[in-house]
Amino acid sequence: MESILKNFDLVPFDVVMIVVSAVLFVILWKTLGQALFAPYMSLLEAREAATVGAEDTAKSDLERAEALTAQYEEQLMAARVAAMEKKLAAINKAKAEASGIVEKSEGAAQELLRSVRWEMAKKLDELRGQAFGDTDKLADMIVERVKNPAARISDSSKRS
Repeated sequence: MESILKNFDLVPFDVVMIVVSAVLFVILWKTLGQALFAPYMSLLEAREAATVGAEDTAKSDLERAEALTAQYEEQLMAARVAAMEKKLAAINKAKAEASGIVEKSEGAAQELLRSVRWEMAKKLDELRGQAFGDTDKLADMIVERVKNPAARISDSSKRS
């Protein structure tokens, strides 16, 4: 062993110092590891977890938000389609009702028109009958006046 020490230019006291220094270094390393390095490493790990965890949380929140947005848009589209179908059904129902009302009104109008035409034809026949009756009376009066011209003057004076 002394030959080895001579190769490195060391004395036996230096070997003891090296061993003591190594033991003290290990003790210091363990003590500092417990008192300083472990809390510092825990702090770094917590910081890393906070930043990486925040990114992971943000990514998961973003994915969840996108899924909720897609679900919302699907529900909105379904609601719009349902509203449009309801609107079209209401329009078709209103058109059917309007068509029925128009047909009913046209039927009533046709019936009223037939009734009025029948009454007018009846009244026209009555008026023609009266006109023919009055024509006969006027013709008789004209014939009588032509036969008796003196009566004409007296009849006309009676009227005045």
